[in-house]
Amino acid sequence: MQRALAMPRLAGARRWLSSAAAPAQAAAAASSSRKAWAAVDAELLHEVHSLPQALELTRAHASAKFDESLDVLLLLGVDPRRPEEGVRGMTSLPHGTGRRVRLAVFAEPALAELALSAGADVAGGEELMERIARGELPLDFTQCIATPTVLPALGAKLGKLLGPRKLMPNTKLGTVTAEIGAAVAAARRGQVGFRSDRGANLQASIGRTSMPTEELAQNVQALITAVVNSQPRMKKGGRRRGKGRFVERIYVSSTMGKALRVSRGSLDLRKAAADE
Repeated sequence: MQRALAMPRLAGARRWLSSAAAPAQAAAAASSSRKAWAAVDAELLHEVHSLPQALELTRAHASAKFDESLDVLLLLGVDPRRPEEGVRGMTSLPHGTGRRVRLAVFAEPALAELALSAGADVAGGEELMERIARGELPLDFTQCIATPTVLPALGAKLGKLLGPRKLMPNTKLGTVTAEIGAAVAAARRGQVGFRSDRGANLQASIGRTSMPTEELAQNVQALITAVVNSQPRMKKGGRRRGKGRFVERIYVSSTMGKALRVSRGSLDLRKAAADE
């Protein structure tokens, strides 16, 4: 296998500790993970792996007492100083994220009823917003969806609460829509949002280490396809890493594990013909 270049600094690009783990649990998991990865040949950690090999190695050494998430980190060849070169979107994963989905829908009464029948956990209009604002309903949702007519009131009443938690519905992510039934069904099947950061890195969780390698591989490809199809038009010049490719490097890791570099050749990085 080909020898990789130096491992990127991942601080800020991904979370090393699971938000669901308590401090004591996280410390114990970190110690267990260090022992598991210490037994892995250092040379192996710095090689470039095919996607199945990287996933198998990551799953085999996931030793935390909780079901670790499986994360993908992409190093993009965009200029992060140019807002128009930012990459953002959402896609459905063929095998879901492995996480429990808790869905809130903000809509007119008739559409709120439709949302509940489609599988939303809570749905409503201004009354629901006021309950959340008063603290009567905890903000433990994994995703929020809103109709265009309700969105202004939602932003005014709950924008400061939903925004920092990255729960505010957004037109670009498809979470602001009048097609409530379809949006709820898609969210239930398993969706993941993605967004490039100031370092031109893009990180997303695409499953759990308990999921089969084949399912995780298909989820990774679905994410890659969505990101590639979201490629912005890039002007000449600027500060871009690497050889001018849109997706420069690909890594996978578990919550407590090491980042393993994935061969570009083991993934389909072509843009869909309809989007070219």
